[in-house]
Amino acid sequence: SDVNSMNMSSCQAAQGIIGGLWPVSQVSNQKICQDIAGESNIFSDWAASRQGCTVGGQGDSVTSRAPDKDKDQVLKNKNLIWDALGRNHLFDGNRQLKELVMSVVGSIIFNKDGQVTILTPLVDNRDIITVLMRGGTAKIYGCDEQDLCLGPTVTSVTVSSDVALVTQVRNLMISIDSKLSADTGLSDREKGFINTTSVPVLKYLTNSRSMGMSPTYLIQVADFIAQDMMIQYLQELVKQASQSLAGKNFPEQAAGELRNNVMTATSLLAQMKLQSTADQNALDGIDRNMQYLQQQVSTIISTSYQGNYQWGTGND
Repeated sequence: SDVNSMNMSSCQAAQGIIGGLWPVSQVSNQKICQDIAGESNIFSDWAASRQGCTVGGQGDSVTSRAPDKDKDQVLKNKNLIWDALGRNHLFDGNRQLKELVMSVVGSIIFNKDGQVTILTPLVDNRDIITVLMRGGTAKIYGCDEQDLCLGPTVTSVTVSSDVALVTQVRNLMISIDSKLSADTGLSDREKGFINTTSVPVLKYLTNSRSMGMSPTYLIQVADFIAQDMMIQYLQELVKQASQSLAGKNFPEQAAGELRNNVMTATSLLAQMKLQSTADQNALDGIDRNMQYLQQQVSTIISTSYQGNYQWGTGND
């Protein structure tokens, strides 16, 4: 009976593999219940344990005693992504950020009876990206409450164009350029922007300022810079979701479904980055022009220096 109490039968295992996530949760919850019951001598024997953990209705009271190492295996009252993100301090106190990640990578939810709800990833719905970049309204998953988030619904989120990322990027570049002109210090937000984007914004603005050029050419590619930042940001959030999942001990079939969602989100974000080649070409053109102008300025300065040197030498 010890062997039977500690291992699922091959029939039960097959049920878990073939029957999908709903039977997986049943089998997982039953096994954890019987394991705990066996370790704690809650029932008189294996038969009583099996009875109590299935039709006997004592499963919830037993699994509530699950030790920390087994809690992830109890698939009841659990939103898997929400639960995983809750252990990541990056998301402490930020419900909206967790909802955004859940919308991007999806989730699997088990109610009090272990029944399953699938939240499909919304990352391939470009509305989310467009709205965050330019403003408008998009659909995301919003939680019914922030602790367990067992009943999320599709809700609308509206972002004003005034606070959308493209507008912010444009305004930041104009502000940085004016501060370079006035030789005043940058704000923490402006420094953060410079350090966040992979585009060497400060170098471009500084060089154009030193050559008496307008930064208009760079502001014209604010869309690309904003998209670069947005994709980097979402990629980091997806990475955090993946790391959060890696620290959990969910049953393999459920964990596998979530890993596939994360991989899909990662792939789609990589595709979005590749699809912005036109803007990247524009930036490459700016870079080439900047290098050419720098060489011209350097040549002029060098020629002027040599002339001054010779003039000075000739007067000695």
